[in-house]
Amino acid sequence: LLQLSVNVSGPRGLPCHGAQVQAVLDDSQFLGINRSDSSGNVYMILKVQKPPGHYDIALSSPDAPWVPEVELELQIRSCVPGEVTPSPDACLECPVGYFSLDPSKQVCDVCPSGADCSASFVVPVIGMWSSTADSVQVHR
Repeated sequence: LLQLSVNVSGPRGLPCHGAQVQAVLDDSQFLGINRSDSSGNVYMILKVQKPPGHYDIALSSPDAPWVPEVELELQIRSCVPGEVTPSPDACLECPVGYFSLDPSKQVCDVCPSGADCSASFVVPVIGMWSSTADSVQVHR
């Protein structure tokens, strides 16, 4: 979810009450629309679910032709260790007791016995050891 706050000013810089502002992703996907309040503020919560990459969001006001269109750049990151990719356009954080060293996997792995796991780490408990920091094998 992307929260936006935009201020719409009319002629002479005065707040523009009731101006409609719409958001469109990459000139093709309508994301949302709202009207400005008495202070000229428009608040929007936009749901953007896309694969990692660069995207453009255009904000325009069809009923206020004096207001120029605004272009925003949006960068959606790839999943990181501690997350998995259940679908090409989503990252899901692993819950306590599970981990993921490979963000391209679709499901989190269960924490091995003798370890404490939190998202991207497999830490041996006291009295146990592992050979490397990224090892999932825990030994006594």
